[in-house]
Amino acid sequence: MSPRGLAPPADVAAAAALVVRDYMAVRAGEDVLITADTGTDLALAEALMSAVTQAGARPSLLTIPRLPFQGRAPSAVRPGDTYRDFSRADSRAARSSWTTP
Repeated sequence: MSPRGLAPPADVAAAAALVVRDYMAVRAGEDVLITADTGTDLALAEALMSAVTQAGARPSLLTIPRLPFQGRAPSAVRPGDTYRDFSRADSRAARSSWTTP
């Protein structure tokens, strides 16, 4: 269950647990920043938050507007303090709806 009380479907929860445990190697006590843009299905972010909580870490979710350069390499433009906050987290799960051309 995520910090907001939402339980993801079993298959999504299993995939999120795999990502958090095996790819991100999240440990108890860590702060984990999960980023998503407004084009992201928030059920995925909730599943990651739930898996992070189950790992004994503290998740945070940062949602930003979908940027105008979708599908291309990002420019130096970063909304607000996103980059600073992202770089200070112990672990990161960056999900965006960017596609490659």
